[in-house]
Amino acid sequence: MREMIFDDLLRLYAAGERKFSGITLVLDTPFRELDEWELQGVNLSGAIFKGADLQKITLWMHGINYLD
Repeated sequence: MREMIFDDLLRLYAAGERKFSGITLVLDTPFRELDEWELQGVNLSGAIFKGADLQKITLWMHGINYLD
């Protein structure tokens, strides 16, 4: 299981990566103070979110969304 911070996930996503299954996502700051982000078609099966407040995350059939 690989560990990464959220910025790394966003960079890999922007580069075309969509398979993040089994990662451990370590949030160095609470979602980087982003206003909003959207990840579509992302595989997060088995992902572990360390230090995450998941209350603002919504899941839907096309991906995940975070709204501040």
